[in-house]
Amino acid sequence: MKRIHTHPPERLERVWRRVLKFVYRNVQDLAFPPPALQTCEKIAQDRQTSGLTGRRSFMHAGHYPNTVCVWKGTRLADSFLVGILMHEIGHLATGADDVLADKYVFEMFGLPILYKGPLKLEWVDPKIIRQRRI
Repeated sequence: MKRIHTHPPERLERVWRRVLKFVYRNVQDLAFPPPALQTCEKIAQDRQTSGLTGRRSFMHAGHYPNTVCVWKGTRLADSFLVGILMHEIGHLATGADDVLADKYVFEMFGLPILYKGPLKLEWVDPKIIRQRRI
């Protein structure tokens, strides 16, 4: 599969670095190397899907090995970015569905992922983000 991607927006990369720092500060022996973050054309295509599924397409994992793909137009609050990125790390770690990805994040890192907003996006409470220094 040909990779068509660009670098993620700078702010998203900063949040990604904070998330990875948090992950490796809390679990030194992850079962996978540090994952990459990149934009990809597939998410732009997914966003064309009608309904809630298309509008919720900001990131996914499993499209490329050990990579979280993001939509280059992603502009969300940090509480959503942290929630979605941690959720995708859960997918990378487990290869499982959404419920098990979130369960992994809670069991390994003590982060409850909730679903908020009209799009029901993954979300982590900003107080927890500050307390846990993410």
